[in-house]
Amino acid sequence: MKGYPETLEEFEEYFDDFVENKLVRHPVAVELIEQMRAAPPVPKTVPKALRPAVKKVAATASVPFQDFNYLTTVGVMDPRVREILGLTWTNEEQRHLEKIHRRLRFAYRTLPERAIYFPLAYHARRHNDAIQAMKRREKQSAAYKYAAK
Repeated sequence: MKGYPETLEEFEEYFDDFVENKLVRHPVAVELIEQMRAAPPVPKTVPKALRPAVKKVAATASVPFQDFNYLTTVGVMDPRVREILGLTWTNEEQRHLEKIHRRLRFAYRTLPERAIYFPLAYHARRHNDAIQAMKRREKQSAAYKYAAK
C-alpha cells in the first residue's frame, strides 16, 4: 500500500521515528488510561438511595477487570511510549502480566474453539478447514487427475 512500510525493517524505522519525534503525551490518552483504574460510573437508572452501595460493589467487583485491562494495555507498550505518557512499570506488574499471558496460553490450548473465538472467526475457521479438507481429497482422487487432451 502506498505510504506504508513494506518490510519489517521499514516499519521499525517508521515506528522509531514516530515514537521519538511525533508521539506526545495527549490529555485524552492520559484520561483513558486513568479511566482503566477508576470504578465504572453508576447508571442514573439506579435509585439514589442505592447508589452508594452499588458504587461500592462496582468498585470492588471491577478491580480484577480493571487490572487486566490496564496490565494488558500498558504492559505491551514500548517502554519509550510509557515514558512519554508518564507511566511507570514495575517488576511486579511485569510478573502479573506474564502470569496473565501464561493463563491465556493455557486457555487457548485447552478450551474448545467455540469458546475461544467470536462467532464470525469461529465459522471462518470452520469454513477454511472444510476447504482445506476438500483440497486434500482432490489431491488423492483419481477424478481430479484426469487432464483433457
